[in-house]
Amino acid sequence: MSSCCLCPSDVENGTSLYAYTLVVTTYSVSRKQMGWTICTLREKIKVSRLSAVLYLTACICEANGDVVRGNGWGQRRSLPNDLEVFFPDIEPLFLELDEVVLRYGKQARWNSISGFPEQVDFYARTATSPSVHTVCEVGFNAGFSTAVWLASNPTLRAIAFDAGGNDYGLPCFEHMQKRYPDRLEMHWGDSLTTIPSFVANHSTTGTYRGALCDLVHLDGDHSYIGTRTDLINIFDMLHCSTLLLFDDVFDDEESGPTQLWNELKNYGVVEELDTFYTSTIKHVRTEHGTRGFNKGFVLGRLKCKTKKPSTPALL
Repeated sequence: MSSCCLCPSDVENGTSLYAYTLVVTTYSVSRKQMGWTICTLREKIKVSRLSAVLYLTACICEANGDVVRGNGWGQRRSLPNDLEVFFPDIEPLFLELDEVVLRYGKQARWNSISGFPEQVDFYARTATSPSVHTVCEVGFNAGFSTAVWLASNPTLRAIAFDAGGNDYGLPCFEHMQKRYPDRLEMHWGDSLTTIPSFVANHSTTGTYRGALCDLVHLDGDHSYIGTRTDLINIFDMLHCSTLLLFDDVFDDEESGPTQLWNELKNYGVVEELDTFYTSTIKHVRTEHGTRGFNKGFVLGRLKCKTKKPSTPALL
């Protein structure tokens, strides 16, 4: 029986928590018994107020060399008030980004996760995993998914790669950089060149020695070749416990990320941990009208225990 963190202090109730709340899963070797312990980390995180980050439904932790999937990543769908109760800082930041984008006479919510509360809730709970310290993200746009990472986990840092193809991307980045100094690193330009350059600049004698990604979010070029190339280029930054989050993966239609994910899964390169498809949830709550197209994403990890394999032949 093992657990994934220590519990040094207590927690206050309500939405203004002064502690970083964790649900810790205790896990038996036989996997036949699971126990839940709610504990907190307060003394080691020296901030006056942290976001209300609750692991009441999902906690990924390393236990006996395996990933424990608590209550299930996507099995329990978000309730109407989950975000404002558990992650109160996200929506205010979304509104701030809306204001930045509107200065350019545009809106960015229609094609971002901010219009899907279920996806925001899932991403926020993923970001608060005790194993996630660094998120590497391909595709920034107006920064809504990046906002989820930074607002839901006060100890997390993000490394983002974006083509910079719109006029509001840089102002949105600058806004978040002021809000979360030293926690967001941006690399502008085509990811086909910026990711290899990043890896090369942090390598010596052919070995990558830079920051490792605990969570990789691929949401850039959505073609099969583009998604595949981004994964190949960022592969040196992965480790065996790296979580892979592919956006725009569907169960009832084709897309580049869908094709690549299915190949990775079928060839045993990745283990699928959870999926989310709006094809099975017809009503998606949003303040901006009913969405008229599919939404889907998948969470997984590399199939390795202690040593990451070389780039799979499939790639």
